[in-house]
Amino acid sequence: MPIVLGPLFSLVAKNALGCELVYYRDRGRNIVRKYAAPYRQVRQLTALSTVLTVDNWNCVTCSEDGRVMAICKNSGMIYVSQDYGKSWMGKLSAGSWADIDCSSDGSHLIAGPGPGGYLYRSSDSGENWTAGTLNKAWVGVACSSSGQYVLASATSAQLYTSTDYGATMTARETVRSWQGVAMSGDAGYYFALTPSNGPCMSRDKGLTWQWMSNNTAYMKIATSSDGKYILTCPYSNSSSLPLTVSTNYGSQWTTVTSGIGWMGVDMSTDGSFMIATQYILNTTCMAFYSTNYGSTWTAIMAAPLKNWRDVACSGNGLYFAIAPWGSYVSLCLPTGAPMPPEMKARAAYFKQMAANWVAATPEYRASWNAKARRYTTGYNEYMRVMMEGFEG
Repeated sequence: MPIVLGPLFSLVAKNALGCELVYYRDRGRNIVRKYAAPYRQVRQLTALSTVLTVDNWNCVTCSEDGRVMAICKNSGMIYVSQDYGKSWMGKLSAGSWADIDCSSDGSHLIAGPGPGGYLYRSSDSGENWTAGTLNKAWVGVACSSSGQYVLASATSAQLYTSTDYGATMTARETVRSWQGVAMSGDAGYYFALTPSNGPCMSRDKGLTWQWMSNNTAYMKIATSSDGKYILTCPYSNSSSLPLTVSTNYGSQWTTVTSGIGWMGVDMSTDGSFMIATQYILNTTCMAFYSTNYGSTWTAIMAAPLKNWRDVACSGNGLYFAIAPWGSYVSLCLPTGAPMPPEMKARAAYFKQMAANWVAATPEYRASWNAKARRYTTGYNEYMRVMMEGFEG
């Protein structure tokens, strides 16, 4: 609970990850803003060497708030975390997993094995799993924000859709060598890729499909919650190929940063944050991110050079997990950018004033308010730096 400091300020000690926050309240307006060091300036990865072993990790998913994560071995167990990646438990070892996705709250998960097998679904954040009835060589799975609507692709098969969390699947489109799939949060847009015809889209939950103008061969696709922003990646282990971005529901496409071995893509709910990873066996690869809807890209310099198979990020882009081939899983958690010295000193001042306020007399509080008002104008700009993803 916050310590109330009267009409000007209140203080929150720490969030679930141990990051300190200060709440600022505008006098008379009851507008509360979260304050913390800006995170989007810093991207640091932490290898989970103490909780998950070195292995061939193949696919990963993440809830909107980053609390629930699930990661799959190429051949073996699905591991689930319900505490932002701090601890993991093996939950299902039914197959060689090709793809996994989850609802926005992480309660519903859907996973498909690659060489052949049944889709598996969970309605309790990965604690228990139920097998479907279709045996296919699954390639991609995607679900809506609620988890109710599911889209799945398979090699040399049709596309398959579900309106009951994956319990029953209906065949759609024609037999092709389908690749990755994606879905908008409200299930208003379905996207699917082929290695030869490029991406196609459905706006009626898979009943009919139309091919988009970009006919390049792609493997993976990600979309924003509203379907407006789309990111696709090709794969080549020898040629440098560009990522492709659409900012208007697939009507037009722009090629952005080029590289060899693109394998994993994901983006934030609003599409402003995008991330892409590279995979070339026995070759060191990199991860890149964009904070401006894919216009420019930056390498994650703190990322160890690994073979990155897949990536998943939270809805606000603050958390993401990367699945490597032959190494430790790596996470990016909010750590915060260094605070400018003058702002750090000012924050310390107000923190001390807050501590003094708790035991102060009414006379002292009156003088404190008068003094604090002189700092308010300059301090408002700093307080305007907002941080998403924290518990209040």
